[in-house]
Amino acid sequence: MIYEQTKQQIKDIIKDNDINSYTRLIIANTLYFKANWKYKFNKAKEDLFYLIDGRTVKVKMMYQKNNFRYSENDKVVFLELPSVDEQISMYIILPKDMSKIEKIEKELNKEELVSLIRSAKKRKLSVYLPYFRFEKTMYLEDILRSKMKIRAAFSYSSANFKGISSEKYFHMLNVKRKGVINVNEEGIEVACSTPVIMNIGSTLISAYASWALVFPVPLELSKDNIFKVDRPFIFIIYHNKVGCILFVGKVLNPTKITTKN
Repeated sequence: MIYEQTKQQIKDIIKDNDINSYTRLIIANTLYFKANWKYKFNKAKEDLFYLIDGRTVKVKMMYQKNNFRYSENDKVVFLELPSVDEQISMYIILPKDMSKIEKIEKELNKEELVSLIRSAKKRKLSVYLPYFRFEKTMYLEDILRSKMKIRAAFSYSSANFKGISSEKYFHMLNVKRKGVINVNEEGIEVACSTPVIMNIGSTLISAYASWALVFPVPLELSKDNIFKVDRPFIFIIYHNKVGCILFVGKVLNPTKITTKN
């Protein structure tokens, strides 16, 4: 079902070991959309992409010259790539000092993003952007427990889902979310699913390792009306009409599927 609803982009999100004899219900939602660029890119040509360890890799780099909304502040440069109906945009954020990208990522908030959007002015730019595919699977139990204070739902002794099931100890065991984003010369393709696994019996506790990325090499942006995304960058998919962030990601090496399970 999830595989079909997401146009074959998301598969195997529910593993065999997610289901056992105590599993009673799996609830899943799905999201899929494809947004074509307002200004289409030329087909990709091979170019170099600079990695954080100083190496370079050859990537497929698409290109076009057009008027794009561009802004900057003391930390980043910003580019908007709108969809054909302008309801969806992809924002590309390149830190001016790549060694500070971790700090910039942590401090980036909606207020700063809105400031970059509102201050953006149209400018004739030659834009180079690599093809990339981004995948990420998130386990949401810790976020729901600690950030949203949804604790009782995960406790077999405290959960109350009598409106769904009369079985004793019926509770939420696990909540996952997987997103897939494809970017090419035609546009953006996005698929997402969030299954909730409901069990009876005691709750399993799992630990997930935290992770961090370090960008030690400062790189300067070209001043010649060239916006070349040839180094690690942050991207944001934004719904202009609603005014909300749909997805945020970071691409380190476009030749590899960016993934964190």
